[in-house]
Amino acid sequence: MCLKHTKLAKAIGLCSCSPPVCYGDIPIKPRKRTPLDCLGYSRKCCGCIPLKAAVLLISFLSFFWAAFELVTIDRFTAKMFLNHEQVLRYFKMIYIFGTVCLMIATGMLVLGTLVDTYNLVNFYVWYAFLYLSVYFVMAMFSVGVNVITTGTISKRQSVCTLFTVVWSCFFLYFLMVVNSFRYTIW
Repeated sequence: MCLKHTKLAKAIGLCSCSPPVCYGDIPIKPRKRTPLDCLGYSRKCCGCIPLKAAVLLISFLSFFWAAFELVTIDRFTAKMFLNHEQVLRYFKMIYIFGTVCLMIATGMLVLGTLVDTYNLVNFYVWYAFLYLSVYFVMAMFSVGVNVITTGTISKRQSVCTLFTVVWSCFFLYFLMVVNSFRYTIW
């Protein structure tokens, strides 16, 4: 509100200051929709963290998780593909490429969050959703290959599969939060 105008001046329309923007004033349909729109929107992450701070926290968590994945890829893939060198080599190449691209997309998310650029945040939402989908499908495919070839699932594989399912659920929630933030900046 303009300091030189009183409430009376504002009431009769003399104050030219624009009203503050409320979250409820955001239009329902953005320029580009994502598959995550059907999950709903949140005004705060975990009920108490503002969206911008949560997105920055999620981006740093995603970056460090991707870096950890690159460091431990040999152990991770060895647990997933026992005695399958040919499949292991191709899986590693795809996995490394996808993880490096996730790190780049995460950097774009940080930049997009700091300068409020819709397209950078939107790119992260789309790429991270694609990455999560491929990650989940490849993990389940590797379990299927091992069950078909050996007839059993080892304890390591079951723990790895459980971790994949739990992490995918958390990451999907994080993507929903980033998608909610995306609506506030366009």
